[in-house]
Amino acid sequence: MPTCYSGYDFICDNIKIDVKTSSLHFKKTYVNKFRTMNTCKNNNTDIFLCIGYDNRKDLNIKHIWLFPKELGNYRQSINIHDSEKYLQKFKRYEITEKVKYIIKKE
Repeated sequence: MPTCYSGYDFICDNIKIDVKTSSLHFKKTYVNKFRTMNTCKNNNTDIFLCIGYDNRKDLNIKHIWLFPKELGNYRQSINIHDSEKYLQKFKRYEITEKVKYIIKKE
């Protein structure tokens, strides 16, 4: 969907899910590389499924997060810096290892 689309991408068990993706990027004003998930204050969704890639060329998945609507509904974006200290703040929302485990079992 286009940036700042005010809907959702799919429904699973009556839960509206909006998928956001981002690769690492860098701005001179920040010390670390970071990912930006543009939620655009979308209050028409229940969950944000956010996928963080390593770069735009290879698109290897590094992180997958499930954020509740409260985290993204009233924010323009969710910025996640690529430092261990900052990533730890979002650890409770991360499902990367769970997804890897499911894929390996199949």
